[in-house]
Amino acid sequence: MVKIFCDNPGSCIEPDGYELDNDSWETDCPDCGKTARHHHWEEVVGGSINQYFTIQCEHCGHISGNGLDVDEIERSLCPFDVIIGEFEGYIAGLMEEVCQRLDAIPTWVCNR
Repeated sequence: MVKIFCDNPGSCIEPDGYELDNDSWETDCPDCGKTARHHHWEEVVGGSINQYFTIQCEHCGHISGNGLDVDEIERSLCPFDVIIGEFEGYIAGLMEEVCQRLDAIPTWVCNR
């Protein structure tokens, strides 16, 4: 846990600091009803302690909450391996097209 302290100790409600929550537990997915992960945490933003949560389900892909990070959502919806696989397929198609076009060029024009 992260412990925060006030800049002015004489005027703080928690003079010994305050521990920010960062917990997660299993819960039922609101979409499919299977096991999902509920994450609850606190962050200090502009001097205020804000509470956030997310619910993520690996079974159906459900993601909800007030602490959603767009990059995190994209990673969970499109895993790195899937991106690489699609990229490799795209590059292979481009290479095939380049080779076909090079084959159409007379050898005296293009030293190959």
